[in-house]
Amino acid sequence: MKILVITPSFLPKIGGLEMAVHNLSLNWAKMGHQVCVANMISNCASHPEADYEVRKIRVLRGGDRFGWHHFPWNRWMSNQIDRVIQDFNPDMISAHFAYPCGIWLAGVSPDIPWTITCHAADVQTLKDYGYGYRLKFNIDEEIAGALGKATKVIVISENIRRIVESLGVPSGAITRIPVGADSRLRDFGRDMNIRAAMHIPAGCHYILSVGRNYFAKGFEIGLAAFAKIADRFPETYYLFIGKDTGILAEQAERLGVAERVRTCEMLAGPHLWSAYRGAILYLSPSRIEGFPCVGVEAIMAGLPLVMTNCPGNKEVLEHGVNGLFCAVDDIDGMAGQLALLLADRELRQRLARGSRERSHLYDWTDISHAYLEACFGANGRHCHHDFQN
Repeated sequence: MKILVITPSFLPKIGGLEMAVHNLSLNWAKMGHQVCVANMISNCASHPEADYEVRKIRVLRGGDRFGWHHFPWNRWMSNQIDRVIQDFNPDMISAHFAYPCGIWLAGVSPDIPWTITCHAADVQTLKDYGYGYRLKFNIDEEIAGALGKATKVIVISENIRRIVESLGVPSGAITRIPVGADSRLRDFGRDMNIRAAMHIPAGCHYILSVGRNYFAKGFEIGLAAFAKIADRFPETYYLFIGKDTGILAEQAERLGVAERVRTCEMLAGPHLWSAYRGAILYLSPSRIEGFPCVGVEAIMAGLPLVMTNCPGNKEVLEHGVNGLFCAVDDIDGMAGQLALLLADRELRQRLARGSRERSHLYDWTDISHAYLEACFGANGRHCHHDFQN
């Protein structure tokens, strides 16, 4: 079968939508399907394991500023996607992000099965921070219209399901399929000495947070919480991995913990897996998540978690089973949960065991089959996995 994947950008390196698209495409290719990823950024595969085609869609400038749903950008992009469809001749289309890709694809109205996966900023909003395309462009009607034309609407979390239903999409048209993590993380050793590379002294351990540093991730809150307990746990460091995490160095200096904080702008593949496997716990101080991709990677690596109870996080952490919750932006509460875990080795081991026992929920093999079933029913996959609970 030929599968066309449509996504806004595609330079998969670490976390988020691009790695999700990569893993879906990679697993479909492993099944023997011919996969093409069409996007606005790249005309070649950038991931070393890629076994699929990548095509760049010709872009009409100005859409980011004025809105991809407006004329002439919507008409232009729909026409470009239609050309890719005519040339590749797929049997199925998997579009990612209701805005803009879903709106463009709805303008084509393909006569083959096609899905739209809603991820995060395309449908979620956070008014205090102006987060979400729906706030920026007032596009509820356009998104609802696009979702209504799809063969199936995929949501990655129950929070996003509720948002999509509030836009008028019938519950029967929606399938929840989570984002996964590379199963190799379960048993991966370490191909990199993270402590040595990050100048963390031998015999010390580190808390890990991964992702791009921006307001939604709340890294500054995590850092403030760490500063409150740093004196109590002198052998504990805090490692941030992701774009713009170096900015946190100034805050660490102000808080008096600069010597105990490490940042790394880019770490991917086995090197990133080594960072997960070497951590004592994973911390997600996020304000909002569509679905915590890096949190799922931490689960796959068997780490105990401390997470805010924001949308998205609540679907991967069961309090007292594989981690501990704290409230969003609650520095003292977060510090308390970190201290509780760092002081209690038995509790860490029990929660780590809980993560390992949940890791099967996020296997990309099952997830990629579930996408095919969403389009084609039971004939679309060879094994069953219930993601609805």
